Amino acid sequence: MNKPTPQDMLKSANEQGILKTIYSAFGGDVSITISVNEQAEKIAIEDLDLSVRGYNALKRGNVSCMRELLPLIKVNLLPALRIVNAKTENEIKVKFLKTAYEAMTDQEKLSFFETLISENKNH
Repeated sequence: MNKPTPQDMLKSANEQGILKTIYSAFGGDVSITISVNEQAEKIAIEDLDLSVRGYNALKRGNVSCMRELLPLIKVNLLPALRIVNAKTENEIKVKFLKTAYEAMTDQEKLSFFETLISENKNH
């Protein structure tokens, strides 16, 4: 199977969505490194469309925006928040990924896919 290019992945994500694109290319076991641009940093957790449990967990953890959520995801501290189980952790990460991706410019998206492909060469 041919490995996708960043351009292929960008096209696929525009057509099918970011999650389906990543899953199609790498399956369920994938390493994802994502950063947030200035626009995404300011997005309030209220705008992530989380479940009540996910929202309440972040609020109790004094997380009010994506900028504050990023470090918790990067160093895997979400499970340390009260009432965060595996399902809630996954929900928060997925909503974070989708929201951060949607806020990216096309050039940032290409860079994201270049990193994703590079970090998951062995898939």
